[in-house]
Amino acid sequence: MFRFHGKIYMDDKVKEKPGKYRKMVERGRGLRRCFVIALPVNEKNTLEVYSSREFWFRHYRKMGLEIVGLAADRSGAETLLCRIVQDVYHTYRVVDAGHVKSYFQGKGE
Repeated sequence: MFRFHGKIYMDDKVKEKPGKYRKMVERGRGLRRCFVIALPVNEKNTLEVYSSREFWFRHYRKMGLEIVGLAADRSGAETLLCRIVQDVYHTYRVVDAGHVKSYFQGKGE
């Protein structure tokens, strides 16, 4: 199953109907332009970006991804990534996998 972080980042389109996007991602229905930003499964990556089309496969649902961002399209996902990296940098003055994970653990769930 997916786990949505309590303070999830969303682009403007997703903010209009967050429940709709969340339910579609959880159900594995292919959204044409929905992108998910998640904390990494391994410790080498900083963040991972997935197209919602990938969630049609059960493998992703079993991985236990922690979703920290939802965007309606690729440019929205890029904007969210920039915001997340800037927020982490302003907090820790460095951006790496450990600090990104700490940032979201300390941000409240």
